[in-house]
Amino acid sequence: MANKKSSGNNKGILILIIVLFIIGIIFIINNINNNKYNYTIETIKNEDIKYYVYEVNGLYGVIDKDGNNVIDAKYAKIDIPNPKKDFFIIKEKDDSKNNKIINSKGEQLLTSYEDVSAIELDKTISSIPYEKTVLKYRSKNSYGLIDFNGKKITNADYEDIQKVDFREGTLKIKSKGNYGIINIKGTVILKPIYDDVNADGYYNDKDGYKNDGFIIRTKTDNGYKYGYTTSKGKIIIEPIYTQLSRINEIADSKNAYLITSVNGKYGINKNKKQLLKNEYEDINYNTLNQLFICRKQQAKGVYNLDGKAIVPMDYDEITIGGIYINAIKGNQSLIFDAKGNKIDTKFVSLLKATDKYSIIIDQNNNYNIVDNNNNLLLKENYAYIEYYRDNYFIVTKNGYTGIINANGSIIVPIEYSTISKIDKTEILEATKIKNNQIDLIDMNAKVVRGLENAQMSITDNYIKLESDKSVNYYTLEARQTTYKELFPNNKIYAYTQNGKWGFVDKSGQVIVPARYEAVTEQNGNTAGFKQNGKWGIIDTSGNIIVQPIYTITSSKIKFLGKYYLVSDNIGLSIYSGDIVEE
Repeated sequence: MANKKSSGNNKGILILIIVLFIIGIIFIINNINNNKYNYTIETIKNEDIKYYVYEVNGLYGVIDKDGNNVIDAKYAKIDIPNPKKDFFIIKEKDDSKNNKIINSKGEQLLTSYEDVSAIELDKTISSIPYEKTVLKYRSKNSYGLIDFNGKKITNADYEDIQKVDFREGTLKIKSKGNYGIINIKGTVILKPIYDDVNADGYYNDKDGYKNDGFIIRTKTDNGYKYGYTTSKGKIIIEPIYTQLSRINEIADSKNAYLITSVNGKYGINKNKKQLLKNEYEDINYNTLNQLFICRKQQAKGVYNLDGKAIVPMDYDEITIGGIYINAIKGNQSLIFDAKGNKIDTKFVSLLKATDKYSIIIDQNNNYNIVDNNNNLLLKENYAYIEYYRDNYFIVTKNGYTGIINANGSIIVPIEYSTISKIDKTEILEATKIKNNQIDLIDMNAKVVRGLENAQMSITDNYIKLESDKSVNYYTLEARQTTYKELFPNNKIYAYTQNGKWGFVDKSGQVIVPARYEAVTEQNGNTAGFKQNGKWGIIDTSGNIIVQPIYTITSSKIKFLGKYYLVSDNIGLSIYSGDIVEE
């Protein structure tokens, strides 16, 4: 009896061990598979950049971040795919067949490869428009991937390797005339069996383009057909549609909402599930209310994200104002809320601004503010109202713009031509066209005076207003500051006196008297000055290292070493030493 019980226990333990072993194997396999798809995108900030390209008389070289010459300007082309690295791709002459890789010592790198080139990216997704960890190499007219140390990532199995729009770290491959997708680890996401493959462009602030999918295309006797896959290459929809696109305005990383078309008739899919059949002549998406406005045989209706009819397909025209749906049939006009309930209101649009306030538009296109009981709060209407923050609203009346609070009190005078939010900040730019005045408005709706006849530029950590007579600096919170406060480690700073410009040190001691028409701030170890219409360059001790010989027509004047800025793609500045004849 005891032996039987012991035998049973042993079997149970054995089964448990086997189950745990299987679970462990599954876990390991899943980790391996996930690791194939996971990669890190290197981030390069402006302060990380060590090298820049410069040009003289149509030939290119390299300077460092202080403007010192690293490689003489003697090459037809130079690419710096990762400006943190001592690694430069050169083309010796315009008709050179192959590129070469050299470092700052002029030593040739990666000599075992026939030809190596950088892989370009869209400038919209990266400040450095190249893949920053991998390179493309050629062998016998085929291409593969290597890293910057020359380690082979893929064999040269492809007719071409190129960027994928909207994506960094993901590449389009070509083989036997067809296209597929790999990542920078060399993992094949989609085999090259499609006539074309493109990313759908889905983006969110948290994950960037990580959760976008791919639109695949095949060529048939009946024309092109489109389908859809996940970012890992899982087929969601086979290529059966004549058109297909993702509705990227729907913020849902787990589900792809797709507009599909069959012979000119449109429908909606949520992943594989068809929400609306392909029977509509037109479908438009309303982002605010997450609704589809559909047209079928001249009749219009509204559906929600579940494919449920909110307003029946029975109306001549449908427009959406805020959270109100305006439906017209003949002479009859009805208003529905976003759930499809008929409501009795004199407003054609109601847009929620805060928990307490909404912006309304009446039938005469007048704007006002209401409380939660739809009581009008302003004694007068406006031509336009836009919510800013807290209790503040941007308003327009008689062609001019200002700021009021919810009670109608004027906070910023209604005297500006435009008031608009400055990108990536919480403050506003206010302009007057008459004298090209630019002011700033802080988060408390207080005006911070700027300059007349000014131009504005924005960097990562400050705002610059510049006119012919003055330069002002502001923090991203609209507090006026100084260049010295922003860059305390500089040795010289611009100053003006009696309409002329010069340089002082940190203590205010004059280094170069104010005798020039204009100057630039220090960049690297140099700064620029303008005399008799031409630009020259000084070092941080005030010594002239380039006489005023440069004629520069660009509105952005910047110097590094002996060279001036000619192109600025955020992190990929190009400088020049050309003397332009007038």
